[in-house]
Amino acid sequence: MALGSCSAIAGINAIRTGQDFDDVRKEVYGEYRYNFSSLPALPVDQVVKVEAYIYGCPPNPKDVLKFLTQLLAGKTPEVIKYPVCVECKLRENDCLMLRGIPCMGPVTRAGCGAWCPSSNQFCYGCRGLVPEANKNAMHEVLDKHRLSVQEITNKFKLYSAYYTEVKK
Repeated sequence: MALGSCSAIAGINAIRTGQDFDDVRKEVYGEYRYNFSSLPALPVDQVVKVEAYIYGCPPNPKDVLKFLTQLLAGKTPEVIKYPVCVECKLRENDCLMLRGIPCMGPVTRAGCGAWCPSSNQFCYGCRGLVPEANKNAMHEVLDKHRLSVQEITNKFKLYSAYYTEVKK
């Protein structure tokens, strides 16, 4: 099982993805950069077989409890396949993009209860891309609200650099 964003989607560790690895080591370790072995940041499923994921940074304790309860009851744990925008609408939040605030909600896997947008903060994308994200619709929304793809891509790199840099 991959527990949390770092194991499920490589998380914040993957910010260095796409950068010169020796430069990163020099920045982190300085003159001692060769004294420590380092590996590229990868989602755990790129190294070992993963049968289940619990997303989030940090993982919500309710998600862990729900997952374990379903598993112990012999059920297949639910996999959320819709974006954070659905949860925003359920909470009757005003769309942050209508105020010109770039938000990752349209392409980020839900399950957080729209915690960030409900606090007037854009969605950081900490749960990773929603499966089969409608990227064309996202581009239309960005154009409509005069937000650039680069703004969103830069924000998305905070948690999902592995997917924005490696899996292009």
